[in-house]
Amino acid sequence: MRPYPKAIPIKEMSMDRYIKIILTIIAVLLTLHLLGPFFAARTAKAGSGIMDVNIVKVDGRYISRGIPVIVIK
Repeated sequence: MRPYPKAIPIKEMSMDRYIKIILTIIAVLLTLHLLGPFFAARTAKAGSGIMDVNIVKVDGRYISRGIPVIVIK
């Protein structure tokens, strides 16, 4: 049977405490980051007016009668 160590070295204790503090800070920040959208009130805004989305030109050439434009460079 092995005897128990008399004491934990101070260096290991301080490193363990440091790691626990860093991991706790990371956990808190991640939680705040995930909960942020639930508490931030944002208003949605629609665009004003009607936007024309019809394709008129491809590479400077007009499109007409549904004929595909072949662009060769």
